[in-house]
Amino acid sequence: MHTDPFGHSLGTLLTGYVDGELPAALSRAVSGHLRECDSCGAEVASLIRLKSALRAVRSPPPSATAQARLVERLRAARLGR
Repeated sequence: MHTDPFGHSLGTLLTGYVDGELPAALSRAVSGHLRECDSCGAEVASLIRLKSALRAVRSPPPSATAQARLVERLRAARLGR
């Protein structure tokens, strides 16, 4: 029987794994766990689908009011106010 060092509390490790943000040794350990744990594998698949869907979402352009406030703040920052 495989006992994983994570105790199935991978939490944010899976997100870091999907995002490629884990140190190499930890990434290898998570990969090993995923080969044996269907539950965590399904979670990773879900995170990958979510990440892909979020990439497809386009942000609406800022409103004219928001643009005007941003321009004013940039001007103020340049003038040292």
